[in-house]
Amino acid sequence: MFLFTASPSSAAGDTLRTKLIELAAQAKKTGELTPLRQFAQSGIDLENRGQAYLVLGYRQYAAREFPAAGEDLRRSCQAAFSLADIACYYWALAAREAGKSEDVIEALESFRNRFPASPLRTKAAALLGETLLKTARAEQAIQMLAAEPRVRQEPELALLLAQAYRDAGKPAEAARTFQEIYYAFPATAESRAAAEDLDRLRAELGENFPQASEEIRSARAETLFNKSLP
Repeated sequence: MFLFTASPSSAAGDTLRTKLIELAAQAKKTGELTPLRQFAQSGIDLENRGQAYLVLGYRQYAAREFPAAGEDLRRSCQAAFSLADIACYYWALAAREAGKSEDVIEALESFRNRFPASPLRTKAAALLGETLLKTARAEQAIQMLAAEPRVRQEPELALLLAQAYRDAGKPAEAARTFQEIYYAFPATAESRAAAEDLDRLRAELGENFPQASEEIRSARAETLFNKSLP
């Protein structure tokens, strides 16, 4: 499941890591979490404690015990250890499944600052954006998504940004962003969703509807042609 990382090298550190691996294996095999929980609560270093709570939370998440998983993943996320980005993301997933939108936001609102190089950064931004829109915080979603360097390269993030502009009462900005998605990412679910919103915005804005440039329109045709090649 997870690649356990070592605490600062020492005989005691090696012993703790070995114990953690044994308890994690036992939890996977038997489903018994009590020994691992006792280990997590035993005053060990942050690295081993964070990893122990991560395993506890993940086991409960896999068992669909989402509220309990969220509590252990919260403890893991708040520890300064090497896999904290994974812990925070899974805490957010557990919170979403438990219907706790505020916990999703708490888990992810500082994700990009804490973990700028995390491979989960795009997924975390998407989940946070979805939750902000769900809780009627479109302006906050715009600020967060616009600060993501890859928002225009990731269709899922770009679509969320367009939806945030739409929900914030900024139809012209929404139309331009939906156009970027429609033309840049043809044959995707995001492009189809953008097309539907563009039809509604075209009717809403009338003559004020922004026109896509010839360059943008040509990019869609070129992308579709390239995808058709063997």
